Amino acid sequence: MKQRVITGLRPISFALVFVPIPTGFVLAQGVPPGSYECWYFTRAQPGLNFTVGGGGAYTDADGKKGSIAVGSDGKIVFSGGAHDGSNAVYKGGNPPTISFVSARGAEAAFCQLAR
Repeated sequence: MKQRVITGLRPISFALVFVPIPTGFVLAQGVPPGSYECWYFTRAQPGLNFTVGGGGAYTDADGKKGSIAVGSDGKIVFSGGAHDGSNAVYKGGNPPTISFVSARGAEAAFCQLAR
């Protein structure tokens, strides 16, 4: 049996960057990117609006940047920007919906992907 020799290969260097993420969370996995418009019952809440970008980034209504981490159970934790420390739940749907929740777990406002 004849062996083939591959020549011309070059070593590849990799740089690893570690970003701390709460255990059990991934950055914005499953949350569609785009602008989310927020509501409290039937009343628009433009101050809560935000935009989800790639890689877990988000921008609040005032243009301040932050990040979101999504747990496998759909729970979202916001870091930075106007929603820093806020808890929410990704509910999916059509249009996709994210609900801000109180400390007791009650829905305080909901935000839907604007189309």
